[in-house]
Amino acid sequence: MHTKFVIHTALGFKNKGYCPEMKIIQKPWGCEVHLFKWNQWRLKLLQVNEGNRTSLQYHKEKEEFWFFNDGTWRHLLPNEVHRLTGPITVLEIAKGEDTDIVRLEDDYQRTNSQV
Repeated sequence: MHTKFVIHTALGFKNKGYCPEMKIIQKPWGCEVHLFKWNQWRLKLLQVNEGNRTSLQYHKEKEEFWFFNDGTWRHLLPNEVHRLTGPITVLEIAKGEDTDIVRLEDDYQRTNSQV
């Protein structure tokens, strides 16, 4: 799946009245579609484009559940180092804030304060 397709599909949902809180955040590796937020819980769609990858990173407190197209999933605990490599689309359910990110490596020279 490509970022343009993900954005087009997400905007279609928003225009039909689904996910009125939805935001699309462009990233150097693809995009995040923020679908829903409730208390400390967030629902996102992550699209990492071919030839790109997210930071090698961990979160101090944030807990994540990643669901993949093939039906598998991964539970990421706080302080667990992780990275996604494209092409891939992931549904993320997370508890906590994105601001507690600690980047160990980043292909785009972003700092820990740049979410």
